[in-house]
Amino acid sequence: MSPETEARSAPEALARAASGASSQLAPGAAHTLVPGTARQEPAGAGPPAGDVAPAHRPGLVRDIAEPAPVHGPLGTPWWVPYRAAALLCDLLAVGAAMGVATGLRFGRANTATVVGAPWLSCPAISAFIGLAWIAALAVRRAYSRHHLGFGDVEYRVVANATFVLLGGLSLAAVVFQLDVARGFLALALPLGFGLLILGRWLLRQVLVSRRAAGTMMEHALLIGSTPTVTWTAGHIARIPAAGYRVAAVLCAEPDAPDQIQLMDGTVLRNLGSWEGTQEVLDETGLRTVIVADDADTDRQFLRSLSLQLEGSDVRLVLTSRLTDVVGPRIHWRPVAGLPLTTVDAPRLTGAKYVLKRGFDLVVAVLGGLLCSPLLVLAALAVKLQDGGPVLYRQQRVGIDGAAFTMYKFRSMRVGAEVEVTGLRADNQGHGSLLTLHNDPRVTPVGRVLRSWSVDELPQLLNVLRGDMGVVGPRPQLASGVAQLPENHQPRLTVKPGITGPWQVSERSSFSADESVCPDLAYVENWSLAGDAIIVLKTVRAVLTRDAAY
Repeated sequence: MSPETEARSAPEALARAASGASSQLAPGAAHTLVPGTARQEPAGAGPPAGDVAPAHRPGLVRDIAEPAPVHGPLGTPWWVPYRAAALLCDLLAVGAAMGVATGLRFGRANTATVVGAPWLSCPAISAFIGLAWIAALAVRRAYSRHHLGFGDVEYRVVANATFVLLGGLSLAAVVFQLDVARGFLALALPLGFGLLILGRWLLRQVLVSRRAAGTMMEHALLIGSTPTVTWTAGHIARIPAAGYRVAAVLCAEPDAPDQIQLMDGTVLRNLGSWEGTQEVLDETGLRTVIVADDADTDRQFLRSLSLQLEGSDVRLVLTSRLTDVVGPRIHWRPVAGLPLTTVDAPRLTGAKYVLKRGFDLVVAVLGGLLCSPLLVLAALAVKLQDGGPVLYRQQRVGIDGAAFTMYKFRSMRVGAEVEVTGLRADNQGHGSLLTLHNDPRVTPVGRVLRSWSVDELPQLLNVLRGDMGVVGPRPQLASGVAQLPENHQPRLTVKPGITGPWQVSERSSFSADESVCPDLAYVENWSLAGDAIIVLKTVRAVLTRDAAY
């Protein structure tokens, strides 16, 4: 299988918001997937005119979906200019960090040298570290098309490359007995890392906005059963930031309809059996094939298809039944030519538990200190408004089903609990938690606290007590836990959090069943870097007051 061929899990291939990347529909010269096989024209289409690309010839693709505008000369794939922009941003970020650190540490003269290597001046060592940093990014595949466009993945790669650089500098200092000024590194590395993350975040925002406008997308041919194709295509259509756009489908059931209609009204044309995949690709110019895991094909189909795509720019993407399972928990073990997949059980014990608990304590202490003036002002405002209690206490269910008392600043009038029954019919949320965009029980002060999420800050006490984590699934009421189906019980194996993946996602677009998916995915694939990213996203969501009410 060629390097362009890729097997991805469903969350990586279909749903990362942040994230999706692959090839742009390119109107280049006609491409024949199987050497020696003549192009098969649709009936009545006539011979091609000159070197007009298949995607722009009157025929199937015009009847399937209007292709997105081409970006770059001769249909350059979108990741090519994105990669160039990422490299330029990284060079500017590293250069700025090296320059600022050199100026602040050594002054304008920059005549200092490295102890043990007097021939190394400060500008020389700064340039060397900067180039080594870019090299580390390249080695860690920060410019790979498989990582570009995935927000969280890009951030992790940048962090990993920075740690690699720090380790390499430490090793070089020991081996060559160099004494690089610690103050210089203490300034350069954190500043450079912050600027690198900022640059990638800005690029990501531009990419997401362009995809929301329908450009810089990856047009795909989707293969599978009719129910799976309908669900997958609809899910992809709801998340344009993922970068995929299903242009056509192949459903080979005898009773499969000629057209597949999605929930949003989009109609996709069923082009027939997947035995004609290569002809469809050749005719439409689509450069991506997504094969659903329930596609009832011959077991040699995927091998044959991957061999046919060898050396082409067509990308093969496989969905997986391993929903919400990604990353290091999946292991491939070929046995006598049979590829077996093993999945490690999710465990947050031992060193992982200590690491997460340490992260929670550090964030809770620092957050409490930074927000202490705000906490005092909020408490005074709540008390002076009506003289009622400052804190609202409620029993929630924590790890392993243990009950605990959760704290919040009181944002409703006294006695609001007894009014829940009359408002339940207007619930705009999911599950046992009552959610109203214009809750009449909320006080004027409480509305301000909620709009900035200040009412959640007392939960830092729950974190210090060990009842909650900074990041985790939503804390549930006992009545809500009793209604959870068995496959949702893993949410109780970790501590609930002040924030979590659900709070920083597009929650309004989730159905009742889908609203628990981010929490389950978090439990299945916890990582310290993931917690840090969610905290940063939460800060952004609070400052923009996104979905706060």
